[in-house]
Amino acid sequence: MRVVIVGVAARAFQWDEADEPWMVNRAPVMYPLLPRQYLGRARWFHLHGPEHILAAEGPLQIENLKAAAAEGTYRVYMPKAYYPGVIPFPYDKVIADTQAHVQKLHSSGEAYSVDRGLFGVHHLHNSFPLLIAFAILEGATHIVMDGVQFGPDKPAEQWAVPAIEWQLGRAAGKGIKVSVPLGSGLMEPRHIYGLEGPGCV
Repeated sequence: MRVVIVGVAARAFQWDEADEPWMVNRAPVMYPLLPRQYLGRARWFHLHGPEHILAAEGPLQIENLKAAAAEGTYRVYMPKAYYPGVIPFPYDKVIADTQAHVQKLHSSGEAYSVDRGLFGVHHLHNSFPLLIAFAILEGATHIVMDGVQFGPDKPAEQWAVPAIEWQLGRAAGKGIKVSVPLGSGLMEPRHIYGLEGPGCV
């Protein structure tokens, strides 16, 4: 299963007919004419409560979410089943799977918040790493990040990058193919310390 996680920036990839688009937040509004072959199979993730959505995006977005869930054009995921047809995001499963992975890497757990039950969840602090982790659980064989932009012109969003890259690395380590757009600010090539950049030999 090839999962295409879609943000609100310009798309960079051609989707295949068998792909499963996972739209994030306002992405379905940015790309409203979803080809018919994806209807009912595409998923819409808005991992915010109604009050946040209403304040940030207005009442029309609430109505869009309600309609998509009721009509089944998207499989709509939110933190809770706020409206009929909405699927609660499986936080417990995603957190447990991420924690299990981190525990394998750090058996002592001393560097993580084990006492608060948050072992490893600092890798899940925005929508994209949550969706990557969910795609791993759902059996994705290829994860494509499309419509995402975290480049130097988006300094306010740089905080999100490490967790996204960590989850993409976890996916790659499991043998899942990973694709990101060139110039997106994700998995960008950087200099090799000591051989390139300041102070190189």
